[in-house]
Amino acid sequence: MFISILYIDFIAVLFVVFTLTLIYLLYLLKEILLMRSNDNIYIQHKTKNDDNSSTTTKRYSDNVFCLLYSDKHNLLDLYNALNNSSHTNIDELTITTLKGGVYMKYKNDASFVFSYELYMFEQQSTVNHNMPLRFLHYVSEVYRDLFSNSMLHRKSMVKLPTPHFITFYNGREHMTERIKILKLSDMFEHHVDFPELELEVTMINLNYDNSSDGTSDKVSDGIFDTQEMSVNSGLFTTNILDRCRSLKDYMTFVNKVRYKIDRLGMKVRLAVIEAVDECIKDDVLSDFFIKHRDEVIDVSIFEYDEEGVMDVMREEGRADATLKDIRNIMTKLNKSADEAMDILDVPIKERETLKTQL
Repeated sequence: MFISILYIDFIAVLFVVFTLTLIYLLYLLKEILLMRSNDNIYIQHKTKNDDNSSTTTKRYSDNVFCLLYSDKHNLLDLYNALNNSSHTNIDELTITTLKGGVYMKYKNDASFVFSYELYMFEQQSTVNHNMPLRFLHYVSEVYRDLFSNSMLHRKSMVKLPTPHFITFYNGREHMTERIKILKLSDMFEHHVDFPELELEVTMINLNYDNSSDGTSDKVSDGIFDTQEMSVNSGLFTTNILDRCRSLKDYMTFVNKVRYKIDRLGMKVRLAVIEAVDECIKDDVLSDFFIKHRDEVIDVSIFEYDEEGVMDVMREEGRADATLKDIRNIMTKLNKSADEAMDILDVPIKERETLKTQL
């Protein structure tokens, strides 16, 4: 009798273990499918030549900035410019860029640890006031990856790499400030004089003179015209284009593409190809463009063909993300639909349509 009870208990335990294992495997499968859904955006580009036309499928994963600053030499170049230093040993630099995937939700442009300081970079073509919250997500992931949970339960204090959060702005929207500081506390619903949680992002304006074809060294609005240290961040943010060759060359490429599209009326693909070839000829990131030529062309077409990007986003169901965010805020923060849309800054003209879908 006793043996029978033990046998039944053993079978019950096995059943529970099997069930939990199955649930976990199903969860992993869901995450893998979600990762593929997020990371593999395919774009149909109609390309024409003199003889025929063909449709090719391109995979979009990164932008040119991400590709450029996946290289340790370029990251150290950027570090030296921001710190007015001249380090050369790239072996002391550890890349911590978030790549996304099954076990990592987030994906950022570039980040690394050097001299026990953590630098996180984002390149933005729009002024995004949500960057402090985005960086809060990113830095949490990086720290979680660097320090195991067991380390947090030790008596001795864990020493963290000092974080720096920097956004490089190079969009078409006019930005008058040389430097703009974005604060997490400015996003709080209720203002507090002494926030218990704060995160500051230094936004650096990289724009060249818009009348330039990308060959001029002039920077618009007198930006970066003095050697000054940013008071808020403690970083040398002025004259950064003159002190960081990789960043200056990157902006030269961006300006060339925009000039050809906006001023010469060229198609995106042709503008990008000509800009890449000109940069190679003029020794502007020539090694980088030679090595990554096809990938740079592909991601640049995605980056500059805004109308095509929006079409792809709609085709992939990305428009549903807004509805998902609204529902999430309504549920977790106990907000009405209007309050949720206020938080997300949803345009007035879109609200009635969204309400009917909620």
